Amino acid sequence: MICPNCGTQNVDTSRFCLKCGTKLPAPEEKIILSSQPPITKPRTAPDLLAQSALIGGLVSMAGGVLSILGWLLPWFALGGLMNLLLKFIGIGSSSSLLNFASGFGNGIQISLFSLIAGVAAIGSEDAVGIVIGILCIVIGLVIISIPILAALIFRTGLKSFEARLSDNQQNAAGKYDALQNGMQKVRGRSISIFVIMLVIFVLVATFPIGIALLSGGFYLTVFGALISLLGSYFARLKLRTYKVQA
Repeated sequence: MICPNCGTQNVDTSRFCLKCGTKLPAPEEKIILSSQPPITKPRTAPDLLAQSALIGGLVSMAGGVLSILGWLLPWFALGGLMNLLLKFIGIGSSSSLLNFASGFGNGIQISLFSLIAGVAAIGSEDAVGIVIGILCIVIGLVIISIPILAALIFRTGLKSFEARLSDNQQNAAGKYDALQNGMQKVRGRSISIFVIMLVIFVLVATFPIGIALLSGGFYLTVFGALISLLGSYFARLKLRTYKVQA
């Protein structure tokens, strides 16, 4: 480096001139530009939170709708009953005129019938009739609870899906708690519906031709409860992974 005062050649690293002692200007810093962008750690935790909200929300809404739809459809099929009776007496069921496809006994009809029969039985003076009446009322109330639970499942799923649309990263902890509580509620309500339908299935299966009478509405309600249960399970798995990475 050349001294600006006396013109003496100095070493590049010198801070003062070796001849006159003048302070030399500082060497310019070399800027090293990298041809590759800096490597940053991917932010996977917010993605997992959004995925859990998406899975839990959509599957819960679908399960709630299917359970309500199945509750409104016939649970028992006249076709299955008539075909079994015709085969039993040897007529067969090849004729389309003898193949009954209509159904009966949806959730509304079964619950109303149980409540009316229960009230009528309680009005009797027979102790056995009173017990049967109370049992019928309990059965009616339990069946009525199915669409209520399914509607709550749909509502919780809708809230979870709306939480996915919100982009407030500062409230991630609150969003996690809300999704966790929501999926726990979906899980509990789905199990309740599934257990109710399982008990009905076991009671119907005690009859020789009981299972053959079950129609699409019954199985659709069971299927709706099952997929909402599985959806809450997978959503909670995502939430556990998010909790580890957050």
